[in-house]
Amino acid sequence: MANPDKSKEPQSQSSENLKLKTGGGEDEESSSHSTTLIDERFETFWAAYPRKVAKTAVYKAWKRLKPDKELVKRILLAVDSAKLTEQWLREAGRFIPNPLTWISQGRWDDEYIPAVSQAQSTTVPNGGGNALTRLIGKLESAESASSNEIWGTDSDA
Repeated sequence: MANPDKSKEPQSQSSENLKLKTGGGEDEESSSHSTTLIDERFETFWAAYPRKVAKTAVYKAWKRLKPDKELVKRILLAVDSAKLTEQWLREAGRFIPNPLTWISQGRWDDEYIPAVSQAQSTTVPNGGGNALTRLIGKLESAESASSNEIWGTDSDA
């Protein structure tokens, strides 16, 4: 009768080893924990992304992506940067990409130029921009005018 006990013992040890190698047993809790993390990270993304369409499809793409903490941080920073672009601001967000497209195409790696920077590069001195930009323009004009007076006076003498 000792033989049946011995035959059962190696099977239980092998199945225990198999669980450890394949992620069975205790790791099931960690996999449910990671699912919770994936869910939490997705909800954070979903809250940040301004266009709310096809949530189930976006969630499936998010699960396939399995973003870690650093990638989620990059994605959220990219969403924040994209929100400031002319494309995303134009016509009340009409041209904001579908979130499924944005996730599937890895659009967080795109380069985003804020609309404010685009506007500043085309600002006419003393004629537009914010109050600080206009003030700096006036000061530069005043300095230039006084510099011309000084040089103009010296050249006459």
